[in-house]
Amino acid sequence: MSVIDARLAVEAMDARLGDPYSPSNACSWEQLCRNDESGERPHDAEAILKEIGAGEAFVPFELNGSLFQLDHLGSLVRAVFRRDPALGLGFGVTSLMAAATIWTAGTTEQKERAAKLLIDGGQIAVAFHELSHGNDFGANEVRALSSESGFRLTGNKAFINNADRAELIVIHARTSETPVGHSLFLLDRTKLSLPPSDYCNTVGVHGCRLSNISLEDTAVTGSALIGPLGMGNSVALRAFQVTRACLPSMAIGAVDTALRTTAEFAVDRRLYGFSVAELPYVQQSLAGVFADLVASDIFSSTAARLLHIEPNQGSLYSAAVKFLVPEILREDINILADVLGARFYLRNGKHSIFQKIMRDFPALVIGHAAQDVCEATLRAQLPVGVRIEDKPDEELQRAIFDWNVPLGPFDWTALQLGASGKSALFTALYTGIENHTSVDRELRAIFDELLDLSIWLRSTVMQMSPRERGLNGSALSSKATKVYARLLAASACINRSNVCRSGTQDPGSGLISSDAWLKIALYGILGYKRFLHTDLVEQLNPICYGEIYEELLSRLSLNTTFDSLATSMLPIYSNINNKIRV
Repeated sequence: MSVIDARLAVEAMDARLGDPYSPSNACSWEQLCRNDESGERPHDAEAILKEIGAGEAFVPFELNGSLFQLDHLGSLVRAVFRRDPALGLGFGVTSLMAAATIWTAGTTEQKERAAKLLIDGGQIAVAFHELSHGNDFGANEVRALSSESGFRLTGNKAFINNADRAELIVIHARTSETPVGHSLFLLDRTKLSLPPSDYCNTVGVHGCRLSNISLEDTAVTGSALIGPLGMGNSVALRAFQVTRACLPSMAIGAVDTALRTTAEFAVDRRLYGFSVAELPYVQQSLAGVFADLVASDIFSSTAARLLHIEPNQGSLYSAAVKFLVPEILREDINILADVLGARFYLRNGKHSIFQKIMRDFPALVIGHAAQDVCEATLRAQLPVGVRIEDKPDEELQRAIFDWNVPLGPFDWTALQLGASGKSALFTALYTGIENHTSVDRELRAIFDELLDLSIWLRSTVMQMSPRERGLNGSALSSKATKVYARLLAASACINRSNVCRSGTQDPGSGLISSDAWLKIALYGILGYKRFLHTDLVEQLNPICYGEIYEELLSRLSLNTTFDSLATSMLPIYSNINNKIRV
């Protein structure tokens, strides 16, 4: 599928979700804020998603779903996150996290059962979390003891989304005391007598229902086992490479709405006879966040494509996206809150969606892999991640960065637990800089800085001991990990810019091909942690911010999105299909 196909699918989704500004629309920001204030699930909005067959997006093509390319999955579901992060998380993403383990290692029967449920608009819960252990799944204590008929499960799972309504539940449980001592099980909730649990009170995502699961000698058959016995951690870590790459891509939609809300405020608000949007600080803030959103989209989409093309490096790319993109987006929300001033915490009125996004976003960031978990994943594999290909494969690099090159259906079985081989994306940093045709002095200076950082990184990694790269790694190894993730993101942006400069007519290519966007994007990737020299950053010409700000105003007036696809939020169709297909 081409970029145009993906764009049309997103616009079809937005069309079916309706006008986000109309209070009478169940998927409008005003109505979704009302649902949030009442502490209720957005049932009417979920009914619309069910009617249009949104659940098919999480089901592989070969199982009669519409999931073909992972990068298109991220952009499609982003449309739902633009309306409400809790709606995206509650209706679909939780089910994707659970289903990913089934697509990776489930039996044919398990896959068919899960596929039918999601296509019909049902839910699958994922029950990994235990209050005492957080993301440390290896320490989980829920037991699955072998019995004559299968297994008997005992223990408690905490903060499980949709546990009260999901027809199927993926449970992570200990089956032995050995290093391969955990397994995954697919439970049919309709056949179990699970005691009711109170809902957990949360600061955000009020539209989601988080509750606990109590298992008391619960019997399941041997056919409930997902994958081989004792390989639960391996299956999960491979499957979660997909959600680590795709969830940040989806979350961009929430910050897109935060930027739209803030930009509308800045244009309308007048102080001392001037529009707030006329202030240089405000224009630079809005332009910087806009550039960040496009860069985050490019990095996450590139990582998703690489899971198709280079699955042997998938554990690195997906962890890098989950580590870096949420950090950039979180910082962007704080920047926008400064522009909004006191309105950022108002829970009613035309800007109320902003405070909801601000409360909801942490739940999206933590998810099933917090930032420190992703950092540890990267740090342990740095020696593999910095390997450079002797002779870069031009066709492979074209497939990565030219999004009109079609990819085959995603092969879930190709995912590997650890990285191996050499990194095409890290190698592409060098070829991308070499092939970039700009003579802009500031941009070339940033390129030189990136090359210096890459040389420092490779030298530092080669001198690290395995202990330094362990869970309790040194401060130096932590810095090296952060630099590595940012260099991968920079590589994605530079090479995507090169493709757009080559004359492609992809949506958003005019912006992405510009020197102004690339300079601000690289600052967004590197500047927050001051990896670029301060004097270099201060030399960036304010004119480049002005160029990006003008593009932002254009998209604001046309109601198009602030990501790389620039899709219409209010498309008009004479005949829209009942189902959304990608």
